[in-house]
Amino acid sequence: MIRFPPLAALALVAPVSAQMPISAELTLLAPPATLVRADGTQIAYEIRVASFHRSPMRLQTLEILDGEGRPLARYEGTQLTALIGGQWMAEDADRTLLAPAAHALVFVNMPVARPVAAVRHRLTYTVGERPPVTVESASRAVAPAPRPFGPPLRGGTWSAIYAPAMEFGHRRYVYAAGGVPRVPGRFAVDFFHAERNPKEPRYAADPGFGAEVIAVADGTVVAARDDFADPVQRDPEERVAPENATGNYLALDIGANESGGRRIVFYEHLKQGLAVKRGDRVRRGQLLGRVGATGQVGGTHLHFHVADTNSPLGAEGLPFSLAAFEQVGAWKTIDQAFSGERWQSTAPRRFTNAMPSPNVVARFP
Repeated sequence: MIRFPPLAALALVAPVSAQMPISAELTLLAPPATLVRADGTQIAYEIRVASFHRSPMRLQTLEILDGEGRPLARYEGTQLTALIGGQWMAEDADRTLLAPAAHALVFVNMPVARPVAAVRHRLTYTVGERPPVTVESASRAVAPAPRPFGPPLRGGTWSAIYAPAMEFGHRRYVYAAGGVPRVPGRFAVDFFHAERNPKEPRYAADPGFGAEVIAVADGTVVAARDDFADPVQRDPEERVAPENATGNYLALDIGANESGGRRIVFYEHLKQGLAVKRGDRVRRGQLLGRVGATGQVGGTHLHFHVADTNSPLGAEGLPFSLAAFEQVGAWKTIDQAFSGERWQSTAPRRFTNAMPSPNVVARFP
């Protein structure tokens, strides 16, 4: 796995007194990635801003530039505040104010209208009543869009449920597995059957229960767990240990990505009775297992994500795209998807080489 060194504050672009040293560090958790969604292309990654001041630091603006210094985005005020988060953040936290020796994590999902090969950052902050300080990082390469693969499920209709700005969603949940912070579910999608009743407590009553889960590409099964019995119905008080959160699951090594690293596809919460075992070679479209509700779940569904290492939590999430799917509707928000409201149908639209947008309803070949 490629690990980038800290993006040190390399260039001062605003005057500063001798009593005001540059004491902010910018670090990327993982390389910036090109994410091609049905609603447009994004560059997605995280920036950790660390303070080495003895006094609180107020973040003012964040500018993102391409490798040639051309502006791509500028965030300040409420826009900057909305990017700062993580599962540890209190709802009423002052997110742009860093205590001495504290850090903030900035979650970037930046729409782009043209290919971007590299990004760099210009951060402005203040300490007390002193003049603003601006620091600028070196450029970092952006990983290209991944090669598309086949669908993880057959037919449909399936809802692709995720919310990048959701505090406790996969996108913003950081695990420090082995002492290293990672975002394994950075691009994870939970596929629920679109015709389910979210208030139905019985898992087997869900129309998606037992649906076929298939290989998205040729590969090798490098992990398989099948020791969880299928639960009968939801228990709101049930808590599952992190090591059991996946329930029955499979990890499929589908080979190198465009940057030379591995691509491991994870299928989680499967019904007991997997169709394959560790070490099996599988072909694209082959039956792997069936949709279930084992592990930590809020209903019958398939959790699907791609990562760079064979570890459900100790890996960096990678973007993915599907060769083809048909979008037939959507919910406006993730809350509507879980409230029992009916999704809004639209004229069918076929997409190729893209990831479904948040909370859309799709059919697969």
